[in-house]
Amino acid sequence: FSGGAALEYGCGAGRNLVNMGVMGEFCRVDGIDISKGNAINAQEFANLKLQSYGTKVTCLEGDGYTCLPLRSSSYDFVMSHQVFIHIPNYEIRSHIVGEIKRVLKSGGVFICHFMTIGDSVEYYSNHLSFPKNVQPEGGGQLAEDFGRHGFSEIKVSEVKNFVNGKPEWYVRCVK
Repeated sequence: FSGGAALEYGCGAGRNLVNMGVMGEFCRVDGIDISKGNAINAQEFANLKLQSYGTKVTCLEGDGYTCLPLRSSSYDFVMSHQVFIHIPNYEIRSHIVGEIKRVLKSGGVFICHFMTIGDSVEYYSNHLSFPKNVQPEGGGQLAEDFGRHGFSEIKVSEVKNFVNGKPEWYVRCVK
């Protein structure tokens, strides 16, 4: 991805923005987070850590439903780490996945991480009362869902969490 553009959906404090800027050699790394405070802090942290790399960073507060105001077909790579597990409403989660596909360039890669945590609801439920988390039944369910969104080359890797031994899933797919 050297020289390309990357996005982190749910950028939190900005650690993965820095990782992408350094290891991915992206010329631009953007973040979007539902928390305005996270977006501000991530911007400051990533700017500080990436200033010697010449990587441009833009972090925005999102609405938790779209990737607006981000333009269509503008990213080579999008990642989301431990974000979708905290969205127990399938309709909202599905809409966000569609938005991520919209902002990816053709051939762009999306990597998403799910893990097992407590107080979870079924993957396809449309739960609205927080705090709840979503629990995939396994990698097959995730592959099927991302395929339904039109992604290709879907690979789901299951690993065991090194602390509690519970399953985690990494989904890698291509637009």
